[in-house]
Amino acid sequence: MSTKLTEQAETARVEDTTPTLDVGRLERLGLTHAAHSIRTELSMREKLAVAYEHYRYLTPEKLRAFQERLKQETKTTEGKNQWGDIVSYKRTKVTPLENFAKVPPDAVLDALETAKGRGCFDLFEVMELEWHKEVPDPILFGMVLGSPDKFFIAQWDQDIKIEDILNDHEGWKFLDVK
Repeated sequence: MSTKLTEQAETARVEDTTPTLDVGRLERLGLTHAAHSIRTELSMREKLAVAYEHYRYLTPEKLRAFQERLKQETKTTEGKNQWGDIVSYKRTKVTPLENFAKVPPDAVLDALETAKGRGCFDLFEVMELEWHKEVPDPILFGMVLGSPDKFFIAQWDQDIKIEDILNDHEGWKFLDVK
């Protein structure tokens, strides 16, 4: 067989063994999880195609770099305690749209309507800048592996106290251990 015919035969063989994705068939045969995964992937690809066509996008790497640059550009030292500097800086704050308490301008509402009309987004969020203050004032907690709870051991200084977090009656559980 010539080289060209061999290449055509290999291509035909690959094409013959490549399955076509009939999601309905997968569901009828009981492969519901696989069908759901494929539908989800296809839906995401369609949405991304529309989103990339119409909108600028921000990658996690670009956001991290911006956050770091913003911190460095706005960082101020407000004081010091025995554990280190008390610093303030700006950072981004993200709020799900449904929890955003302010009313955006009409131009933003128009853009939101257009975006919703395109059907390519599952949710929306608003990013703002806020001031953040880091105060190195420790509270010592103990942890038990497998438990999400933190157990208060001790505190020092007065910037933050366990009483700021818990009421007097909170954080106690009495177990009958025999």
